[in-house]
Amino acid sequence: MMSRLTDWIIAVDSPTQTFRDWDWDLPRTGLGWLTVLLLCVLYLSYVCWLYVKDTRMMHPFWRMWLLTLRLGVLAALLVIAFNPQLRTQDLQYHPSKVGVLLDTSLSMRFPAEDSEEGAVANSQAAETRAQAAKRLIFDSPLIAELRKDHEVSVFLFDSELRGPVHIFPSEHELAVKHRGPPTAAGADEPADRQPPPDWQALLQPSGTETRLPETLNSALGKLGNNVAGLLVVSDGASNAGLQVSSANRAARDRNARLVAIGLGGTRKPVNLTVASLQGPALVRISDEPNEKNDTFELVTLVQGEGLKGRTVEVRLLFREKDAGDSEPVELEKREITFAEDLERFELKFVREPTLEGREEYIIRATPVLKVGEINEDDNEARRTVEVTRKKSQILLVAGGPMRDYHFLRNMLARRSGLEMDVWLQTVEANVAGAVDQDARDLLTEFPTTAEDLSKYDTIIAFDPDWTTLAPEQVQILSDWVAVHSGGLIYVAGDVYTGEMSALVNASNADGVSAYKPLLDMLPVYLTLGGFDVVSAISSDQGWPIEFTKDGDQAEFLQLEEDPSLSKQVWKDFPGVFRCYPTAGTKSTATVYANFSDPRFVSQYGQPVLIATQFFGAGRVMYFGSGEFWRMRSINDEYFDRFWIKSIRDVSQGRMKQGNQRLLLMPERRTYYPGQTVRVRARVFDRQLNPLSIDEIDFRVFEPDGKEILPARKLYRDPNRPGEYAGDFRVRKQGGHRIELPDPEAVEGTVLGESEIAEIEVTVPRLESDNTQQDSKLLRDLVADTGGAYLTAGQADVSIAKLFENVGEEFQIDVSSQPLWDKAWVMYLMIGLLSIEWLTRKLLKLA
Repeated sequence: MMSRLTDWIIAVDSPTQTFRDWDWDLPRTGLGWLTVLLLCVLYLSYVCWLYVKDTRMMHPFWRMWLLTLRLGVLAALLVIAFNPQLRTQDLQYHPSKVGVLLDTSLSMRFPAEDSEEGAVANSQAAETRAQAAKRLIFDSPLIAELRKDHEVSVFLFDSELRGPVHIFPSEHELAVKHRGPPTAAGADEPADRQPPPDWQALLQPSGTETRLPETLNSALGKLGNNVAGLLVVSDGASNAGLQVSSANRAARDRNARLVAIGLGGTRKPVNLTVASLQGPALVRISDEPNEKNDTFELVTLVQGEGLKGRTVEVRLLFREKDAGDSEPVELEKREITFAEDLERFELKFVREPTLEGREEYIIRATPVLKVGEINEDDNEARRTVEVTRKKSQILLVAGGPMRDYHFLRNMLARRSGLEMDVWLQTVEANVAGAVDQDARDLLTEFPTTAEDLSKYDTIIAFDPDWTTLAPEQVQILSDWVAVHSGGLIYVAGDVYTGEMSALVNASNADGVSAYKPLLDMLPVYLTLGGFDVVSAISSDQGWPIEFTKDGDQAEFLQLEEDPSLSKQVWKDFPGVFRCYPTAGTKSTATVYANFSDPRFVSQYGQPVLIATQFFGAGRVMYFGSGEFWRMRSINDEYFDRFWIKSIRDVSQGRMKQGNQRLLLMPERRTYYPGQTVRVRARVFDRQLNPLSIDEIDFRVFEPDGKEILPARKLYRDPNRPGEYAGDFRVRKQGGHRIELPDPEAVEGTVLGESEIAEIEVTVPRLESDNTQQDSKLLRDLVADTGGAYLTAGQADVSIAKLFENVGEEFQIDVSSQPLWDKAWVMYLMIGLLSIEWLTRKLLKLA
């Protein structure tokens, strides 16, 4: 039983109120009170009767004095029995919570509404779904209305949930927080502790797929208790992951209401898309009279939506390197007619280059009869092909004749556009002439001079024994990669890879390891001891490759022109049995795939199977297993494509060394809208010394030729002389040109050519196959949760009334301090008893 004559001690910035109460252990029932009172009356009556009888012969003063002393002791004991306490309690308020989930997948870049004709022509005035989401949620009073009763957490979602990116505190919570203490009344309360972010930037569509059920479940978990519901703003294009019924069931189990605002037209849209344009980045022409130039295919995928019965012209256009922004020349035209509302055509154009240099090819699709399309930006795709007379020079190094080495060597020997030397370390020098390795030259040692090594563009090393290299050769190899843009592919193996970490301990007299550059070049940290550490684990089955998000998007891992078919090829791949254990990755590394055997999981996670990193001006690729020969069980061609694409990817810097002072290297060639493009550059001054200024500008041009302003910057890498890095974000579909001007060029003069690189921005099919709003999915999502499905036109501040305030206020005991457990209480009782005893002695009472 408590009295609330409280002593307030709350701080105004805390959602918790703290106060102190007097508390007694008093009876809680009428019978209890009756029993206590009866016992007290009986005992007090007995004490009074006994003391009156004992002192009946004495003066009334002494009779009253002794009785008062004894009653004082009894009163103190009674107080102690009732246990008076000063209890400190927290009055806490758990606010009602509402989560706002905003879709940021690439389908949100399409128009928010149908036009009167059922389609929106490409227009700057057409509001996108992302813009509509910002207007409905943040440019309206909706958040303010929700905040009256709820704490509002804002999340973003596409393939995964992000956030909460911002939390708006509940006004009801703030009111409870300042209730009570007079000293807190009138205190100023900041509306938000953090300023809201830039919603327009955050809501830029970038996700390559939409997993609505998983992200909704994750949001419920992050919000915790007291969830009134979730407000989902989306076009309903959930194209991956779980069924929507799982999210609906999770919300009903939590008594959380779901409200969905559907964006996007519900009528079937009309759209023509050049979904992709695939082709080689580098082709070769020959000076030999009897040798043909490389022919190559440009493969494009043209997709029509709502174009049943319509004819489309597909043109192949060509623009030479120095043609600037002039109109390209038409090379070929084909007509296709769509027989279905949603149909794709794959078209192949065969070309044979004749001149060295950069060639730009453009595929442009146009309906014969003009139609209003939902988006006309995707009617064109570009591809730049570098034509060179140089043959690709490859050095194949192997510690032993493993299977991947055998199959790769045979495949490279059949290729006319390259020349290959081999150093098979198990072949002794005295018998090298009698061994046939289908190579131009069979080496008996690693190149000993920088000049000898400089003729190679790519080195592929299959578990080599590095101890056979002198320290000078190790440094030559490191400089070949870092300074001269060499491409190194390292394949880990059972025999020698485990010794690489131990080589670092082989230091010289100055404590410096001559072999450390070997490990510095790799994108991963190798586990010391390697397979010996996991030797007890049997390898009796193949494990599928576990690709990362970067791996799904990496161009060199696309074994088919259609990304969905390429994914199926990797699913059919029988997998690898073993992978070298790794101890984490470098900060500059990009991991494409991991080994999926759960028995190999360590404190660093799964072993890395495929990874790459820039090392200076060059690139190093790491394969944790030499079992990619197993692709041949599906098709020999996939094995060939995998290795040729990997070689081209890792050696692109070496093959583009026309400009000795400038080298521009995007992290990869293909991106999706909204993604960040990371760029590295190697820059030398006019004396061919590494440039040392802090930052340099580079320019980015969108598919329509407009420059992204302001100019972006590359910042100097303090650990690598002449190395610069920067990034930018892409928004539009199509080819983008990255230009690095000569940083030492004087304005008005031409000191040197700009370095140019190109990337392609494409839209994944998952987000472009069906661009209309899936209102049925959104209705199924909110069914039986107490919420509602609303169109953009129905969404207003009344949405706030759909969510009940489920906030809770409760008390928590923090501490309890007994008030009788004091020294003075004991001294008081001893004093009373002592005075009574002394009085009785003086009065000669028993």
